[in-house]
Amino acid sequence: MNSIASMKKIKKSEQNDFLAYVLYDVLAGISGITSRRTIGGSFILYKEGVIFGLVADNQLYFKVDEHNKQSFTDRQCRPFTYQNQEGEDVALSYFEVPDEVVENKQLIGEWINQSCAASIRSKKQRA
Repeated sequence: MNSIASMKKIKKSEQNDFLAYVLYDVLAGISGITSRRTIGGSFILYKEGVIFGLVADNQLYFKVDEHNKQSFTDRQCRPFTYQNQEGEDVALSYFEVPDEVVENKQLIGEWINQSCAASIRSKKQRA
């Protein structure tokens, strides 16, 4: 029987494997891509310093706003959610990236650029 500690190591190892897949396969050849681990164990993805996505629970999510959200919802993609301290589900402005985009180098680049633009617009609205 696995202990809780060893189960956490397996989950962490799977998350690291998925992040490696995203960085070195899905995003290979796209310049300016970096990542940073968050306190919660997710990874934020950047292109030339602009946040465009995140990797959490072995899923790739891209930033959305009113300009690109329809592309995600048309493909039945779900938003990234987490539970707050009160136990309520909170949805962020990141949606799952559909397989058809993940598997297409041209599309993934276009969607990254759209998500970078969404991130930049979001910053301007808050300023």
